[in-house]
Amino acid sequence: MSNPFDRFGIKHLSPSSLNTYAANPSLWVGKYLMGWKDDMGPSAHRGTAIEAGLDFWLYKREREEAIQTAYRQFAMLTDGLADEDHEAERDNLEPMLLQAIAAMKDAPAPNARQMSVEHWVDGIEVPIIGYVDYLFDDYGLDLKTTKSCPSAIRPDHARQCALYAKCKNKPFKLLYVTAKRSSLLPLGDNEAALHLRDLERQARAVRHLLRKSETAEDAARFFAPERSDFRWSEKTLEKADEVWRQDVQPITA
Repeated sequence: MSNPFDRFGIKHLSPSSLNTYAANPSLWVGKYLMGWKDDMGPSAHRGTAIEAGLDFWLYKREREEAIQTAYRQFAMLTDGLADEDHEAERDNLEPMLLQAIAAMKDAPAPNARQMSVEHWVDGIEVPIIGYVDYLFDDYGLDLKTTKSCPSAIRPDHARQCALYAKCKNKPFKLLYVTAKRSSLLPLGDNEAALHLRDLERQARAVRHLLRKSETAEDAARFFAPERSDFRWSEKTLEKADEVWRQDVQPITA
């Protein structure tokens, strides 16, 4: 049987793409088969900026310069935009970064940063590729900035770190950071095994969809968009309305 990933030009999968497929397959079809592009919001740039600040602190241990590094990164990523949403996220930079620094105050400098990992699943012709935030001697760490600090690891984040744990053969932790608190949560070995299994199941589901679809439009017909999902943006909702328009011609057998 031919490789169904080749038909759609997919060279690899990722935890984020598989998590999107599990949560919102209509959006996955749009982004990964139809090539929709979407602007990154200020919250995503906030996370990248705080990572840059934490990077600086972990290697240099200079708090004030770490804060300025985060501000500079945010300004570069947002082109200096100063609307209400961007200013609100800019205000989060320093308190969130300080929470991250406090949580990592006893950690050594990382051995590696943004290290790529690759996992092959039986029966899947392309690898799942991810990027580890931080790798230390005894464990790996993924940083998540968020408005609400969870008491347990979110399943989508657990699947992501389960992949990293498998590839690096190390335990992993999730560091959740808000403007007021942080939570450092370990991913247990049994949890990691279960969540990796879920990620592999998602990869097989994607393969089955591609095998059954000749075109992206064929794949879209397996699903109907659920418009209330927070993952939609105005831009992608407009594109979805074009694909799943009401006046589409009926499908004949």
